[in-house]
Amino acid sequence: METDAGPDISDTAPIHHVDLGKGQKFAVPGALGHLKRLDLRNGFTLFQAELEIYHDCTLEFARAIEEPWIGGTLHVQGRSIIEMTNGQTFEVSPQTAAFSRFDSGGTKFHLTGGQVLRHVGVSTTASNLRYRLDGTLPDRLRPHLEPEDGVLWTDTFPIGNQLRSLATSLFSPQRRGPAHALHLESISALMFSKMVDAYCEDTTVPDDILEWEREAFLTVVNQIQSDIGTLPPVPLLAGQVNLTESRLNQLFRLNFETTCANFIRTERLTTAHHLLEKGGLSVKEVASAVGYSHVSNFSRAYRDRFGEPPARTLRRTTNGPDA
Repeated sequence: METDAGPDISDTAPIHHVDLGKGQKFAVPGALGHLKRLDLRNGFTLFQAELEIYHDCTLEFARAIEEPWIGGTLHVQGRSIIEMTNGQTFEVSPQTAAFSRFDSGGTKFHLTGGQVLRHVGVSTTASNLRYRLDGTLPDRLRPHLEPEDGVLWTDTFPIGNQLRSLATSLFSPQRRGPAHALHLESISALMFSKMVDAYCEDTTVPDDILEWEREAFLTVVNQIQSDIGTLPPVPLLAGQVNLTESRLNQLFRLNFETTCANFIRTERLTTAHHLLEKGGLSVKEVASAVGYSHVSNFSRAYRDRFGEPPARTLRRTTNGPDA
């Protein structure tokens, strides 16, 4: 997310200029993989990247759409720092997405070597979005859809499980057929709508929640993030702070749009990913450290979440990009 000082950006990483205006796949220097752009018949443009980055590098993008456009950006895996042409910087990660308006090219993606990046972006013109949301235009979005050129804006928001699942599905092997284009149109429109909802809706706990319930909820969240490897079952977590399991799940849905159990699963897998990228522990040790009793269950959950088995992540960390 944006900070006063801005995220850390390497001053020595080479800058590569990328023009996806024609929709072709584009090989990226400093990385293995590809970027691609798909212009869909429903007025949305889908950007997708799957890159194994072995050197720090910066990608500077030319203007992708001639009209002023609105776009959502998220990473299923990996992290990047995005630098706007006005100097604003913010981080995009598997937990935090960005919603932006661009009227010009020059946006930069700063990428750190030694990671796999799976990126999804969904964009449309400001005029198309105004047309589609006619009569239901959210107040928070309205100032960013003005027809005038020269507007530059971005903000970040947390990624819910449904949005993450939609993005992840784009990296799953799919059988191409007559309905493939329709499938992509549906996914892109649904993803964009979820981004609008996530950005525009207030998901904080409402004021009628009792103060002691707020404190109890925060205690549980802190325990999950501090003791991810030794957590008791959800009913016991709730009972420790005098909440019912049902009430605890209500509070998680209000804050994170998910249940307590799903929140724990996400925290476990995210922590595991960081441990594997750091190196020094075996897959079995990482599984145990994040609370999995069986390596097979851990490996299956990890592969579903990140698109590769944990052993591959560890090999890349240990042996470099050619592993």
